[in-house]
Amino acid sequence: MYCGNALTQYPPTVFAKDLVRGATFVVPLAFVNWMPALHILGRDNPLGLPGWVDFCSPLVALAACALAGWAWRNGLRSYRSTGS
Repeated sequence: MYCGNALTQYPPTVFAKDLVRGATFVVPLAFVNWMPALHILGRDNPLGLPGWVDFCSPLVALAACALAGWAWRNGLRSYRSTGS
């Protein structure tokens, strides 16, 4: 239930590499906060991504918001009340 919260409380490098990739690219929890933090702190990216990826966080956040908005509108469109 609170998996996303637990993932963002610790540095992603303490988790398995596949979980870090999933939290970075599938559900961009780590992409919007961890990538810019790596750049600001001057740390190397443990996933081996190029340096320009650190600046893509706003675009990824925008895409995630757009996808969430689409899912919300789609859910409202197909909603059927219980009638009570």
